[in-house]
Amino acid sequence: MTTVAVRRLPALLGAGPALAAGVWGGPALLGLGVPLPRQAFAAQHGPLMALGFLGTLIALERAVALGRTWGYAAPALGALGAVALAAFVATAVVTAIRKPSRPVRTPRAQAARSARPASPKEPS
Repeated sequence: MTTVAVRRLPALLGAGPALAAGVWGGPALLGLGVPLPRQAFAAQHGPLMALGFLGTLIALERAVALGRTWGYAAPALGALGAVALAAFVATAVVTAIRKPSRPVRTPRAQAARSARPASPKEPS
């Protein structure tokens, strides 16, 4: 193995688990009753396959064509993100960040709330 091929290994090692998790989650989406280590594999099938696997490999192809060392940063970071998504790390972080301290009031919810009749008051 040459030193040039060694630079490609981290991206390939990240694309592999993304492919495995995405392919494993696919049959579960079809309802085939495949046992999953994480239910998130089925829910994250699309991002794992499109961004995690194909995105990493396409970025790696472009980095090889570029021929510069800094070009390998994009596929390496893409692979890292794919592994984090497959390991459920990314979903836990996003959930922690998005968790509001109070309920979010959308305009539609406010309109529905104001359209409700007021509750009758008890006679005093």
